Amino acid sequence: MPSRSGDILNLFTKVVIWILVILLCLLAVLTIFGIFTDLFEALKDFSQIDDIRASILDFIGEILLVVIILELVDTIMVYTKEHIIRVGSVILVAITAVSRELIIFDYHNGDYLMLFGISAGIVSLAVVFWVVSHLYTDAKNKRDIQDGV
Repeated sequence: MPSRSGDILNLFTKVVIWILVILLCLLAVLTIFGIFTDLFEALKDFSQIDDIRASILDFIGEILLVVIILELVDTIMVYTKEHIIRVGSVILVAITAVSRELIIFDYHNGDYLMLFGISAGIVSLAVVFWVVSHLYTDAKNKRDIQDGV
């Protein structure tokens, strides 16, 4: 018979997860609204755009932020259904976030050590993703062999 405290903990976890999902979706909607507002203002008066390159990078950064938010929502939804956190998905979200920083990095005024750090982060995450995906593939192959497939 399940314990009452376990039921309360499960309910609390579900409530927290749904609050997080709602907040992330709201953040995505607000970010998209901000992108449209900024784009409309830029198209309305081109003189407001001091540096077109910086403005384009800002738009790309905001779009990638929405992608990151959607991937986080997807990761949380998978957790609610399967009660498993897929490490590969989390690593891909991290790679997207670090890549976003690399894309919007100010190469003209930025510090080369910061660029080196971002690049090292991407390489590290890529290596971790490769290791995790190969461990998953090896474990799946072993299960298939044991199951006689």
